[in-house]
Amino acid sequence: MSPEALSARSVVALSLGYALWSSGRLTEAEQALAEAEHAAHRSGNAYAELMAIFCLATVQGAWGKLHQAEERLRQAIQMGGQSPAVAYAKVNLSVLLYEWNDLQAAADLARRGIELGRRSGNAEVQ
Repeated sequence: MSPEALSARSVVALSLGYALWSSGRLTEAEQALAEAEHAAHRSGNAYAELMAIFCLATVQGAWGKLHQAEERLRQAIQMGGQSPAVAYAKVNLSVLLYEWNDLQAAADLARRGIELGRRSGNAEVQ
């Protein structure tokens, strides 16, 4: 499959995974998001790959697999640099750190995520 077709497939799978997650269909969401991550990685669509990783972490968090969610969020932060997608990962990781009573780290990470959201114009994390 061409990189263009894989990139398109990753975006479609990401959209499907998000829709399934939003409707509470976590098993199906995880499958679609894993496909999105794989296709995005193979096509070089870094933004879709980061969003798929972030969404997979969200699904894992919903299942109570908080340490796996943490690993995914840290992976997205490390991979993403200053990509706008990293703002989501930073803010969501700060929530986990808050839950684990690591308040200073949670506050610092939340601040950095919100600032990245502001710089990128991402209203969802401002």
